[in-house]
Amino acid sequence: MTFDLLLVPRSPGQPWDEAVAAARAGDGQGLDPVQRAQRTEQFERVIARLRDLLGEVLAGTDDDADDDSPARVDERDGLPSFYGEAHDPDTGLVLCMYETSATLSIPLEEQQEDPQTFAALARQVVAAVAQETGWAVFDPQTGDGFDGRVPVPGAELAPDQDLAAPAVPVPDPREPLAGLTGEWPGRVEAAAAAREAEAQRRRARRYLLVGAVVAPLGLWLVLSGSGFFAWLALAIGLVDLVVGYRAWQASRA
Repeated sequence: MTFDLLLVPRSPGQPWDEAVAAARAGDGQGLDPVQRAQRTEQFERVIARLRDLLGEVLAGTDDDADDDSPARVDERDGLPSFYGEAHDPDTGLVLCMYETSATLSIPLEEQQEDPQTFAALARQVVAAVAQETGWAVFDPQTGDGFDGRVPVPGAELAPDQDLAAPAVPVPDPREPLAGLTGEWPGRVEAAAAAREAEAQRRRARRYLLVGAVVAPLGLWLVLSGSGFFAWLALAIGLVDLVVGYRAWQASRA
């Protein structure tokens, strides 16, 4: 038996049934290359958060699967779909992420050694996924927003814990979301910095590649006594190597 939650983009005041229907309609419709790259980066951030909480988590996307794997979603309208999955072998938690939604399955087992601790950990996982995606958390069991309660057998809410404001913060679905890109308010700047760093790494790789080709060629021409243009080629290659190295270091700062 599992306790399943659904995470979907939701605008302020939008009815839950409308938000859920829109998210399900968007899943499987495909993403353009930019959107797919953003969703992949988002999934990687989610996995990093889960590993901070749970330790080693098995994760992958349909890009990691073979063409015949059932995990791969077929392309539609010429745009590739997105599917990412994460599984924690120790707790049994399973996360599935699609183009415009995510599902989180939490096992409800009597044999949990410490139900109270597990329930608190599950709430932290929910909060981490919601914060990284910017999606609101829907509880299909109640047909309403997730109130913070994970019904693990043997676990009870702390006496001072309010269901409407769980001890582990879950994003308020009434807060504005930054569109459907999955950017949570307060993380937009971090996401922009990450994209800039990646662009700088691409520039660094180009400079290093050109320098690695031109510098040896220029050195060979100099040793062959080819004159001015040999020295020019050598200088250009060395400059590209230096610029590429500095750009690479800056992208990792």
